[in-house]
Amino acid sequence: MLNVHCIEGRLAESPILKKTERGTCYTRVLLISKRNFKTKKESDYQSDSFLCVLYGTIAKSFVEMTCRGSHVSFVARVQVRPYENQSGERCYVSEDIVQSYNLLETKEVTNRRRKHLSEGQPAEEMALNEYRQAVEHIPTSYDEADWYQ
Repeated sequence: MLNVHCIEGRLAESPILKKTERGTCYTRVLLISKRNFKTKKESDYQSDSFLCVLYGTIAKSFVEMTCRGSHVSFVARVQVRPYENQSGERCYVSEDIVQSYNLLETKEVTNRRRKHLSEGQPAEEMALNEYRQAVEHIPTSYDEADWYQ
């Protein structure tokens, strides 16, 4: 069987490097991918959001080389895992476990974006805080690095 997901888009927020209980580095990002068609009712393109996870040295280099808004492509596998929410219900989350990535813009463009972001964007920060709240409640109850070792 084949489980390959190729996606291209822009990062909703700057990636942050974290560590699992076993000490493996990882980062979670939300990739926004624009659809290639417009609906009849709307004059703008719709987009899809993908929760993507990178592990190990790929995660380290990705965090160093990207920031919010970076244009990237991923080759990943889709994984669905269960967790219990705060009320004890069993829920499922779908993640793309990234196996490789490509940067689709130059380093100069990324550096300019970093400088622009450091000056502050209050409206965008509110949207990012909402994203963080939506993602952070999903527990990492198992060691996500098992497939990587």
